[in-house]
Amino acid sequence: MTARFSHLSRSSSLLLLLLGVANICQARIGDTLEAAIERYGKPVHKESADEFAMFKEASYYITAHFRDGETDAITYVKAGSESSTKGAFSDDEIEMLLKINGSGQKWERSKAKASLQEWKTEDRKFQAVYSESKFLVITTAGYVKRLQDAAKKRKRPASVPPDEKKEVNH
Repeated sequence: MTARFSHLSRSSSLLLLLLGVANICQARIGDTLEAAIERYGKPVHKESADEFAMFKEASYYITAHFRDGETDAITYVKAGSESSTKGAFSDDEIEMLLKINGSGQKWERSKAKASLQEWKTEDRKFQAVYSESKFLVITTAGYVKRLQDAAKKRKRPASVPPDEKKEVNH
């Protein structure tokens, strides 16, 4: 009899967890700031409308990054994730978050790297990374390209205008 209740308890817990994730983490790629505020209430931190807003909902911190008024990247972190297992996402949580952010696309998992798990949608419009640091980031291809372009720009040496160059010949 006790075994039966134990099984029911585990099943109920899993169901509640999945329902909670589905209801809590409904920020989606393409959402506006207004839609995110309707879901979560006032942001705990907000930059300009074309930057980002952070929300706390139940046991998650959700940071939505905006481009042209729409979410193009979302980061999920469990609140209170100080312990090594407490902040870890289950496979079911990751699957649910990918599903609600993939616009109906099927996600393909890449070979796992040492500290990262990665996915891309079949059409390559979305990608996701889960880090051993226990955060899940889901982005559009455009967001990734902007990050790459910004990194390249930072690596370029500053050019000196021709009229400011000085000859070293004496």
